[in-house]
Amino acid sequence: MYIKDRPFYSPQASVPTGQAMNFNICPSPSSEIIYPWTPIEEMEKTDYDVIIVGTGAGGGSVLWRLAEQWGENGKRIGVIEAGDYILPANKFDLPNWLPLWANVQPPNPLYWESIPIYPSDRSTPPSPLLTSFEQLLALGGRSIEWGMVSPRMTPVDLAGWPVSHKEMNMYYNIAEEIMNVNTSYYRTADFLLNRLRQNGFPEAGNKPVAINIRPTTLGEYRSTPPRFSTISMLADAASRRPFDIAIKTRAVQVYTERGKAVGLKVMDRDKKAYFLKTKAVVLAASTFETPRILLNSGIRGEAIGHYLTSHSFAYTTAKVAPGDYPQIPGLYAVYVPRTIDRLYQMQMRGFPPHGHEFDILSLGVVESRYENRVVLNSLKVDEYGVPESVALFSFSDTDLEVMRQMEQGMKQAAEAMKVTLDPICMLPLGLVMHDMGTCRIGTDPSTSAANPYGQIHGISGLYVAGSSMIPTSGAANPFLTTAALSIRTADYIIEQLQ
Repeated sequence: MYIKDRPFYSPQASVPTGQAMNFNICPSPSSEIIYPWTPIEEMEKTDYDVIIVGTGAGGGSVLWRLAEQWGENGKRIGVIEAGDYILPANKFDLPNWLPLWANVQPPNPLYWESIPIYPSDRSTPPSPLLTSFEQLLALGGRSIEWGMVSPRMTPVDLAGWPVSHKEMNMYYNIAEEIMNVNTSYYRTADFLLNRLRQNGFPEAGNKPVAINIRPTTLGEYRSTPPRFSTISMLADAASRRPFDIAIKTRAVQVYTERGKAVGLKVMDRDKKAYFLKTKAVVLAASTFETPRILLNSGIRGEAIGHYLTSHSFAYTTAKVAPGDYPQIPGLYAVYVPRTIDRLYQMQMRGFPPHGHEFDILSLGVVESRYENRVVLNSLKVDEYGVPESVALFSFSDTDLEVMRQMEQGMKQAAEAMKVTLDPICMLPLGLVMHDMGTCRIGTDPSTSAANPYGQIHGISGLYVAGSSMIPTSGAANPFLTTAALSIRTADYIIEQLQ
């Protein structure tokens, strides 16, 4: 229906003179998109109970657990994120043709920061495997970029940890539930599993991934994509309670008084400084940024920044003889965990349209050594006036031996599966993005930065979360362990703030 060539709902449409208007007029809908960001000027006026720095695996997990346990109890939570909002979910949930993510891959300086690597052992020659570590600056951190593989660390990985195997299993259960971890997303590759199990790899099984495979029911609305990122945690937390969050805001210094955290200095993109008051600070920035903030704050623990570790990473492609395996499922995967005798794990993944080819990768244990560390370069400061981070790292002889064993193990697995391999290559350490350990937890302040719950030794109210708190690398992908430990830290904070 049109009036004078305009739609009937047009506010300019004429109404006959004298006609009664005895009904309510609906307001015009707003086309403005409302984002949840909090002006940092407003946050400076608030007294917080907890401020979380970072929204990756560590910060997202702490926020989610606080919201899930506290509900709307009046506690004030603030969140600081140095990066921008660039993706609404994990990159794998974007349409394949969408060029957005390709435009923000490293070395784009708007989203990625490179931490240069220099040998920690001066007798070690430069290596193409040791160039730089890459860290992502974005809401959600690396969770919007990761591959969702989510195994637990094995008991041999956890040996010597300050957290019992029983307690880790409890927090693994919680993390797996919120992350929707399952071993059913990939088809069971019986044609590979059977031969692996019969020929030296009895532990082989399905690969665990953080992808929600539960079907929706009639009338159900699901607001989060199936592949997990901490954007889902932020959304879940927001549905449970209010919190303040500022993006594009850099944490540069923690303030303490009489051995207690009391506040945080942050700076916006215009380099204007703000002071946020709080009872507790959780640094979950990154393996590199968390110790950087601590060191820039004058907090000097013997282990802060030390024990930097990661995983060695080997990769190849396997080819299946069509006559040997005539019927191959469309999408399949296999996971081979590390054992007490095997210091690495292996993953196989096949996908259409390359049904008779599949990837094999291997992740190896890298020793946690005091001399591998993050230090501040006082001769070079960034735009916020903070000394830049430098990584000092060298592989040990044991690390190199593990790499050799990985290569040999991949060949043995190929022989067991009766497949042929392309040449095996090693990924540079910085591109593995499994860095850990620079604020490791423990009971001894001389060998750990924080107590078993993530509180910095000697300073109440100051906590670390995220991959920096992991004591030793093991061989499992670290995301699930990072989430489990960070949820445990949140529970400890709740207890301390009662």
